[in-house]
Amino acid sequence: MSRRTGQNGTVEVRNGAWRGRFLVDVPGQMERQKRSVVLGFKKDMTKSEAKRKLKEIIRQEGIDLPTRGSLQTKT
Repeated sequence: MSRRTGQNGTVEVRNGAWRGRFLVDVPGQMERQKRSVVLGFKKDMTKSEAKRKLKEIIRQEGIDLPTRGSLQTKT
């Protein structure tokens, strides 16, 4: 499985709220788990602010670290 060095996620508007989406590596599984978080209402923040908030959430959870992830080898 190839490993990405960083992750930005994506930002979209759903029902008037900014929603951030990103992938999480799950130990022991080949596929990544999809995660979605509500970042705030569209009327209260711009898309750039929503992207910054998502990037901060990804950094706080440690998903953006190079050591994070399931490094699997076939035996």
